[in-house]
Amino acid sequence: MELIFAGTGSAFTMDNWQSNIVVKNKDKNMLIDCGSDIRFSLRDIGMSVFDMDAVYISHLHADHIGGMETLAFCTFFVPTAKKPTLYCEGSLVKELWDTSLKGGLKGIEGKLVDLEDYFNVVPLLK
Repeated sequence: MELIFAGTGSAFTMDNWQSNIVVKNKDKNMLIDCGSDIRFSLRDIGMSVFDMDAVYISHLHADHIGGMETLAFCTFFVPTAKKPTLYCEGSLVKELWDTSLKGGLKGIEGKLVDLEDYFNVVPLLK
């Protein structure tokens, strides 16, 4: 297993990207947190959102979830992309959707969708 720190800065960083860590384990990649600069931090390590099989969200601050809409749209609209698995503490799932993602993701081409249309959601126990 390998840990790649694709972002080690704070919410206000201009140089080190936000909190984005990739866990590589054989042919699987999991993103730990998904800051709003995810496209750039992954690019800088030679990867993209399409390389991610899963994402774990530690908490709901924007510098940890700001890139979730990018991840959702990219994997939803590209036919060859795999639907990533979303892991987070169970009580955060509804709040993640209702307060952070729903506004930008709920309607696609006249159809209402939900978090499960973008991710295989796996709620974790505390």
